[in-house]
Amino acid sequence: MHAINNVGFPIVVSGYLFFRFEKKLSSLDHSIQELDADFHNTQRAKE
Repeated sequence: MHAINNVGFPIVVSGYLFFRFEKKLSSLDHSIQELDADFHNTQRAKE
């Protein structure tokens, strides 16, 4: 039981932080894709 308490809590916290971090990475990826599309549209408009 003591081993579960020592190992289980860090696993739960790590899982929670992983899912929060994954959402932020997804949002960052979306923003980078939008920025890239805007950049390419600007470059095409200059030509």
